[in-house]
Amino acid sequence: QFLDADDAIAPGKLERHSAFLEAHPEVAVVCSDFAHFTSAPDFHAQGELRPDEKLNGQGRGVMARLLKGNVIRINTALTRASVIRRTGGFREEFRSVEDLHLWLRIAAGGHRYAFLDDNACVAAVRVNPHGLSKDAAGMRRYMPPVLQDLWSHHALGIVASFGLLLRYADFALDMLLIRSEPVLVLPDRR
Repeated sequence: QFLDADDAIAPGKLERHSAFLEAHPEVAVVCSDFAHFTSAPDFHAQGELRPDEKLNGQGRGVMARLLKGNVIRINTALTRASVIRRTGGFREEFRSVEDLHLWLRIAAGGHRYAFLDDNACVAAVRVNPHGLSKDAAGMRRYMPPVLQDLWSHHALGIVASFGLLLRYADFALDMLLIRSEPVLVLPDRR
C-alpha cells in the first residue's frame, strides 16, 4: 500500500483489498474510489471516479485508458509486491508522474487491474494547491520520457503503440510549438 503523507485511507481498506487479492490471484492491482478533503477526511463521502475511470481489465485496454490520464490515486491501490519487484518499482527521475509510469508498466506487462466498488475502501486525498498533482508543468515535462521508456522497453501491439505515439506527439508538439520548451529525453535505463 502506497500512501502519501498528507492523504488517508479508510479503516479496513487494507484488509478488504488484501482479502480481494487473496481471493483473486490473477489480479495484480486492486483499486477503489477516492474523495478529496481539506481539513479532515470523510470516509463516508461519495467517491469521485466516473464509470470510465474505474479500471477493470488487463494489458492494452488498461494501458489505453491510462494513456488518456492517470485515474489511479496512489493511495487507492493495493499492488502485489511481486509485481512491483518484477516491474522495477518507481523511477524517481520521472518526478510528478512516477506513479503513472509504474501503472503503465504494470499494464504493459499484461497484469490485471480490478476495481473494488466498496464504500468502505474509499481513500481520502488532501486538496493541496502546492502538491505534485498540481504541478502541470512538471507532468508535461516528464510525460515524453515516460512514453519513450514504454516505447523502448515493452512490446505494446499496434493499437497501444498507436495510442502511445499520439500521446507523445501531443505532448511534444505542445511543448515545442506552443510553449517553446525543450522535450526532455532521459538516458536509457534497463
